[in-house]
Amino acid sequence: MNHYWHPELLEHFAGKAYFSGHIHTGRYKNKALNTAFLYRTADHGADALLGAYFVVEIAPDGTWEVEFRNIGQVRKGICPKHQALGVQFVPDYWRNDCQFCYDEEEFYSEVVRTVLYGLGTIQEEAETDEVVESAASTFGATPPSFESKLREFLEERTEEYS
Repeated sequence: MNHYWHPELLEHFAGKAYFSGHIHTGRYKNKALNTAFLYRTADHGADALLGAYFVVEIAPDGTWEVEFRNIGQVRKGICPKHQALGVQFVPDYWRNDCQFCYDEEEFYSEVVRTVLYGLGTIQEEAETDEVVESAASTFGATPPSFESKLREFLEERTEEYS
């Protein structure tokens, strides 16, 4: 359990449970849960709002039962385009149920971080084909043209590092 969110652990956490919080968009997949927020202050120029909390039961066999309890302005969202990155818990005033529909670059950035973590390497040392293959096997081909867009994203990032 910690304050910081490491989304690459959605796919690669070997322990019994990974919990984190204090991020506006909560996420749940496998053995990892980011609990979003219970209360957001008005400190950053937005209105204060209540969020949600979770009740998690972990059975002796390691299976999870997660109960989402909204006490304010959060809703559960499953994006058909980005569902490979887990269930999201987003502010209810968002037009979409998905943070990645707002920022597709963030989607590909998270995919790359997750794959590199799984490969045990960094982007400067990874082969583009290896990253794309691993991402396709980890996340499937969602959204459409996933592999070509990921390859383009990696090539742009490689140019930035050159």
